Amino acid sequence: MLVSYREKGEMTQSELAAAIGKPQSFISKVESGERRLDIVELIQILNALHADPGEFIDELLPGARLFSTDGASASDVIVVDHASI
Repeated sequence: MLVSYREKGEMTQSELAAAIGKPQSFISKVESGERRLDIVELIQILNALHADPGEFIDELLPGARLFSTDGASASDVIVVDHASI
């Protein structure tokens, strides 16, 4: 999904990496699923791409809620396969 966001923003891996202060190989590994992102890194990338983090999450997890109505915590509700990002 990040590949499509990057391409939509007309940025190369090198340009995106430079914008967040990381090497190009970092972006390559993230896009290939070899490396996972933490939330801070994801927000940095989305900001560099001028993408709305909320819209990204909505697209990634359509209809998902951070907390269920039955009182379960977010960790009980949301499981994301990092390869889909």
